Amino acid sequence: MKIGLIDPGFKRMLLDFGFPYVGLGYIAAVLEKQGHEVATLDLALTSEEQTERFLKDGYELIGLSATSFTYGSALETAKNIKAINKDIVTVLGGPHVAIEMGSILNSPQVDYAVYGEGELTIAEFVEVLEKDRTPTIENLSSIKGLIFRDGHKIVTNPARPRIENLDELPYPAFHLFDMDKYGAFPLLTSRGCPFACAFCSIKAIWGTLWKYRSPENIVEEIEYACERFNWEKKPFNIIDDSFNVKPKRVMNVCDLLIERGLNIEWFCWGIRADRISLPLALKMKEAGCYGVSVGIESASNKVLKVIKKRETIEQITMGCQNLKQAGIPIHAQFMIGNAGGTFETFKQSIQYAKKQRFSTVAFYLPLPYPKTELWEYVKKHGRFLKEDYTQFHHFSTKPVFETPEFSAQERAKAYTLARRFALGRRIRWELRIKLNRIKRLDFEGVSLRKMLRAVCRLTKYFIDLALRRDEKI
Repeated sequence: MKIGLIDPGFKRMLLDFGFPYVGLGYIAAVLEKQGHEVATLDLALTSEEQTERFLKDGYELIGLSATSFTYGSALETAKNIKAINKDIVTVLGGPHVAIEMGSILNSPQVDYAVYGEGELTIAEFVEVLEKDRTPTIENLSSIKGLIFRDGHKIVTNPARPRIENLDELPYPAFHLFDMDKYGAFPLLTSRGCPFACAFCSIKAIWGTLWKYRSPENIVEEIEYACERFNWEKKPFNIIDDSFNVKPKRVMNVCDLLIERGLNIEWFCWGIRADRISLPLALKMKEAGCYGVSVGIESASNKVLKVIKKRETIEQITMGCQNLKQAGIPIHAQFMIGNAGGTFETFKQSIQYAKKQRFSTVAFYLPLPYPKTELWEYVKKHGRFLKEDYTQFHHFSTKPVFETPEFSAQERAKAYTLARRFALGRRIRWELRIKLNRIKRLDFEGVSLRKMLRAVCRLTKYFIDLALRRDEKI
């Protein structure tokens, strides 16, 4: 069967550091292994003409993966698919389906939906579809994780059990993506998170069962990427929600990287600070780790307890000190106005970030999604300013809810002050990095294109900072 897979795209602002969509990469790999002809499309990187050519290329089935934010784009694309050929089967998957479930099929341009881990579900569904383009209700009902229509009735099949051994999955089929257009190679070494923070939707998507790949399987994928895509000179990004749930596993990954002489650089987006010892941090640095992102959320232990972070600011501080002692830069992430937060706890976080002197910082306004404790908290204790969560954006500059102890006006002010602080920190960090390279006469990998992007980026930062020059914390 000829199958197309589409990423509705969210990386327009992140192209320098962007990477292909791992979920679609895994789906494509499983379908290719079944013998199907598969192609992919990233809407963030393609023109309208390229998209139109793709949609007219004779696919029998097109799958789209959507977050809540990209859901509108996914529906519009599905509508365009049906306008070209109504017989093309459209299947929607991704995090948004796990939140909406059966109501996803209220949109007529979507024929089927898949929730949970999609690899085995879509493989089984395509196998059924190959035998019969109009499969019986009995055959569809047997596919766990599938949502379909029975006349006017929407049927949600039971959930598919989690994949027990992630090592058995083929590596994502990134050869189907234009890898030259991406700045990083994504590595998903585990799925899920056992901590279930009140603001996080991961529990609704994966549950709290944490499944992980073996160190050998991870390192073998890195070797494959270096050989297949010549990726030694470009960074790898570990995109787990919680990479170091088991610190020993991380230590083993680092040992293997060192033993096999893989001279790579990697960044980790999901690190628990309370599970970083100094020996582990030193080993990560030796194995090529050039930075981590730590979700601190708040410097207030009271807030951390309310949001069920399951770590204290003292534990976070100790872990961050270990990382800094090992020479690993930290991108510290905070949330403004989470459950239990006030303008005073926000100021506490700002002062903490100043004192800790993180390399870079980011402050985000929390976004309550259905099926999260934060959503229920806002319904009970606060007021939504915007309730259509498909319009939420992770880089939102305006609050979407308020509480009696932290008004919308105070939240907006806090975000403005935090943004100014973060911009200043970002400018200092980037200038320091570039000056150090000049001092070392290290110009490897430097191109005119990269230089222009860096100049444009820094210019934007300076202009943004200048516009906020009168604001004081």
